[in-house]
Amino acid sequence: MNVNPKAMQSYGKIANTETDPIRQIVMLYDGAVVVYEWQDSAGVGDEGHFNHKFTLKRPPRPNPHKLKKGVIKIIEYQNATR
Repeated sequence: MNVNPKAMQSYGKIANTETDPIRQIVMLYDGAVVVYEWQDSAGVGDEGHFNHKFTLKRPPRPNPHKLKKGVIKIIEYQNATR
């Protein structure tokens, strides 16, 4: 297990989702690794324009459906008034 010595320093910090988007890395039972990213506002450039993005970083083992690394799904940012 990795220990981050600075973890307690940032414990009470409120993340600014424009500069610190949420990113979760999930390993599934079959060995697949999926990265989930969320941001509150549109980013810069073509790749940064999303609210939710799911990316397959490592295919499952065995891989009967021949899944490949890459973006699984992008949910686009909607310019909605709040």
